[in-house]
This record gives sequence, structure tokens and C-alpha cells, in this order.
Amino acid sequence: MSEVETVVAAYGFNKEQSLTRPDDGWPETDDSYTNLAGRAEVVEDSKGIEIHQADYYPVGHGFLGYGWLFTFFDQDGKLVHYYRKQIN
Repeated sequence: MSEVETVVAAYGFNKEQSLTRPDDGWPETDDSYTNLAGRAEVVEDSKGIEIHQADYYPVGHGFLGYGWLFTFFDQDGKLVHYYRKQIN
């Protein structure tokens, strides 16, 4: 388990989706609810670096709060970008 996974798990959140970069690059969309592959493609384009792995964690906060945490890693497993999207 990576340091990022350990820290996120310490707050009680579990990884729900993890994708590895396809040989031909990330698609613009994967037509899923979270569009994790499409988000990885956007991060790759905006940062100008190859994103090797992308992860998604559903995260709660407060009584009814909910959000998404996305983490993006390079070829060496280094966290190069993350962001959280609030749903409520």
C-alpha cells in the first residue's frame, strides 16, 4: 500500500476505482460515472507529464456530505496531482 493509500485509509475512505494508463494513452472519456480515465487525460494534458495511475475514492464529510477524491501518479508511483470534488 502506498503512502497516499495509507493516509486516505486512515481517514476511513476506501479506494473504489484504480486505472493504469493504457499503452495508447488515456481516452477523453470512459463513459463511467466518475470518468476517471478522462480526468487522467485532462491532468496529463494540463501538467504535461504522463499519468501512469489514477485512483478514485468516495469520501464523506459531516452528516450528509459527500465528495470524490481523485489521485494521479507518475511512472515511479509519485503523487503528482490530486483534487476533491464536492457533490453537495
